[in-house]
Amino acid sequence: MITIENQVVDAIANALSVAFPTATIGSEYTRTVSKFPYVEVVEMDNSVLQRASYLNQIEVMAQLTYEINIFSNKKSGRKAECKAIAELVDDTMQSMGFYRMMLNQVLNYEDATVYRMVGRWQKIQGK
Repeated sequence: MITIENQVVDAIANALSVAFPTATIGSEYTRTVSKFPYVEVVEMDNSVLQRASYLNQIEVMAQLTYEINIFSNKKSGRKAECKAIAELVDDTMQSMGFYRMMLNQVLNYEDATVYRMVGRWQKIQGK
């Protein structure tokens, strides 16, 4: 299996450490966030690119999709903070060859004091 999850998480963590040193990053789903701003990076799809398969080696390329959730609970400016983090994440993902599929606000019905954005990035990765 072709996976670069650790590299993606590390690259985003490094970028965040400069611009948002108090941000927390995780790579597993969490129902409740305890420290903000919080960035959740999840490899949501890792599938074999069949058109690049060879007879003797099935997986030479994979299509990778990452979903990134961004949370902020600032009393003032939480939307702006999420957007600034999203821009940093987008720049980081693009520098790794990913393209953004979508980036939207998600209504946080459980706690309206927390602003949330979700984005998805995708790329084809070879061995």
